[in-house]
Amino acid sequence: MRKQTMSLDEWMTKNGVSAYALGMRLGTNVAHILRIRKGVNEPGLELAAKLFVVTGGRVTSADLLRDRSAVDALATKIEEAA
Repeated sequence: MRKQTMSLDEWMTKNGVSAYALGMRLGTNVAHILRIRKGVNEPGLELAAKLFVVTGGRVTSADLLRDRSAVDALATKIEEAA
């Protein structure tokens, strides 16, 4: 069965994860996490892949990236790594 995806904001709220804790886990700063959470910035492909892994697949590249070619490139990158 396919997991239901959600936005980063929904995932962080549902799981009680702070921007600080997530930033530390991903190796990025709090401000960057907050900008991604609110949709102001998009993460790079590497960070989007890390977010996918850390969230157990609940937050996907399609939830984070507006550029469809970037979504496809990330899906390919994740498949190659598996």
